[in-house]
Parts: sequence; structure tokens; C-alpha cells
Amino acid sequence: LLHAVDIVGHFFDVETQRILIQAAVVARIKDDNEEESRLKLGKFETTCGTLTEDLDEPIDVQLSLREACNKIIHALKFHYDMEDQSGTNIINPVVYLYGRKGRKEWKASLNIIDFVKHYINNVV
Repeated sequence: LLHAVDIVGHFFDVETQRILIQAAVVARIKDDNEEESRLKLGKFETTCGTLTEDLDEPIDVQLSLREACNKIIHALKFHYDMEDQSGTNIINPVVYLYGRKGRKEWKASLNIIDFVKHYINNVV
């Protein structure tokens, strides 16, 4: 018996990435164009995950909404937190983003629920 996630896995990946990138671009444009928004994103608590800026020297820092948008836009790889529960693939609300900045490889752990909550409160 195939489950929906197994059948539409590729389409799930593509659509999830499209939605995250689209949301991140809108947030960055708004943040860059509106002085009040820039202050808002920096002023209020918007942590929505963790960031390891250098995988060779792994130190986790809080991932702000603005930095989450940057990482979504520049990610080279998206990985979904999945687990097998009695033969059924469950997708947890965490996305791992991987990329490179200069010579350093980074990893961001994005909590989707916190990202959406802060996005709604600060961007929409």
C-alpha cells in the first residue's frame, strides 16, 4: 500500500519549496522597502529555528524571521524531517536548509509553525 506522501513525494518537495521561497521573497521585499517593517522584524521576537553558520565549527544561533527568509532564498538543499510510524511516513513541521556562504557550509533548522506564526504577525 503506497501512501500519498510516497506517491507525490517529488511534487510535495517542489511545491513546498515554491511556497517557502515565494513567502521569503515577499517578506524580504517588504522588509527592505518599508522602514517600519525593518524595525518590526528586528525589534520583536521572531525566532523560528536555529542556524549553524559553519558546519566545520558547529555553534547554533537563533534563526530570526529575516534570516530564515535569507536562508530559504539561498538554500541549495531542502530536507524534510520525516519519521516512519507503523509504516506511514509522517512529515514533522521542520525543514532543514543547507547552503554555502563563501567557503562555509551552513545549516538552518526551520520550524514551520513558528515561521508561519511570525510571518503572519510581521509580514501579512
